[in-house]
Amino acid sequence: MPRPRFLAPFAVLVATSALVAGCSSSSKSSSIAAGSGSAAPSASAAPTTAAGSAGAASPTVKLATTSLGQVVVDDTGMTLYLFTQDSGGKSTCTGGCATLWPALTVSGSPSAGTGVDAAKLGRITRPDGTTQVTYGGAPLYHFAKDSAPGDVKGENVGSVWFAVQADGSKAAPPATAGY
Repeated sequence: MPRPRFLAPFAVLVATSALVAGCSSSSKSSSIAAGSGSAAPSASAAPTTAAGSAGAASPTVKLATTSLGQVVVDDTGMTLYLFTQDSGGKSTCTGGCATLWPALTVSGSPSAGTGVDAAKLGRITRPDGTTQVTYGGAPLYHFAKDSAPGDVKGENVGSVWFAVQADGSKAAPPATAGY
């Protein structure tokens, strides 16, 4: 017996909600994040940078100007994010979460580029055994829906993902003049 056609979109919605929920520990954050996107991105939507999740020997982390102001990016200009659910220098974004938020991994040591404090760069071992770059103690991630240098589509997703400022704190939108 053939399945009704209306079940396919529902299945995609359920799968997307489950994927995003894996990236956040609170139901409030999950519902916000789920409402901000669509189905999980294809592998081609992931950043294709030398410093991406493939693990460059020595990626350069630097500052670049975006709509959020100056934020930390990889050597190809792709924005790097922190996850507020991470604590104690440990990455908690694994499985489906890591598909949407690929870790900036390294096989050597990261290099500090323009505007970045070399003393804030570090490395941790992820649960899967790879080595992830940290900045100011926070593990760094790409966002799979960022497709071009300077994109900041991951900013404030689920109220737990934020671009990183030069001092290692989470970025905030620039203030606008009120009239």
